Amino acid sequence: MSRATQSHSSTSKRREPNPWSGLSPFHMSALDYLKAGFLPIPLPLGKKGPPPSGTPNSLEVTKARILEWMEDPRPRNIGTIVPDGLVVLDIDGMPGRDTLRELEMQFGELDNTWISFRGDPNHYHLWFRTVDGLNWPGKLGAGLDVIHRHYRYAVLPPSIHPDGTQYRWAKP
Repeated sequence: MSRATQSHSSTSKRREPNPWSGLSPFHMSALDYLKAGFLPIPLPLGKKGPPPSGTPNSLEVTKARILEWMEDPRPRNIGTIVPDGLVVLDIDGMPGRDTLRELEMQFGELDNTWISFRGDPNHYHLWFRTVDGLNWPGKLGAGLDVIHRHYRYAVLPPSIHPDGTQYRWAKP
């Protein structure tokens, strides 16, 4: 067998390398988020779900579980089960902004806080520290949901939204 034939036969048997291998949002950031106190979960790349079975109430997120998920080379978005001590206001469009404005007029303005977003000024998450053990409703009004430890999960930066934009953080 000639050198060219040997080279061709060995490359034709190899799987093409995954260009996302180790570079997907989940693979790049899950351990850092865990270290920061989040409960990271893998999501399909370019999608918001579905999350792993048991999310958010029956799934235990540990370093060992994250390392197990990381063994899967498929590219993944990253989400989080919102840990105790945090609550997320999910503003969804103008109805959500209007509801938030009405609540601030009634109860006072919210403190500046971290925001996660994907480039659309009408859709974003406001992240707040809270006291552990508080009970939260799932919805505060039209377009304004509350994401907390036992209700839903949130997509985290640097995930890719279904429309192709990337989630990002903005400082207060």
